[in-house]
Amino acid sequence: MVARGAEVRELRGICCESCGRPLEVWCEDCGCPVSCHDFIYPKDTERYPYCLWDFGPCSKEQRPVFLAALEAWLRDIRQHAAERRQAA
Repeated sequence: MVARGAEVRELRGICCESCGRPLEVWCEDCGCPVSCHDFIYPKDTERYPYCLWDFGPCSKEQRPVFLAALEAWLRDIRQHAAERRQAA
């Protein structure tokens, strides 16, 4: 996927410039923030955000800025979980 100029500017805006943590981006489908989501893969070629609060897929939310924020959030959560396991 190649991001166009406006999308690149949007993607830069999803993280804090000081600490680099993702800022909240709200789902256009369910209205929840990125931090309430995971991904589901109904078919090999499909990937949809899944709202953990509403227990359902957000099939109309496909904005690159939302998907990038969700990927960053999940990567951050996995990294912190791995660090906690190593510290234990």
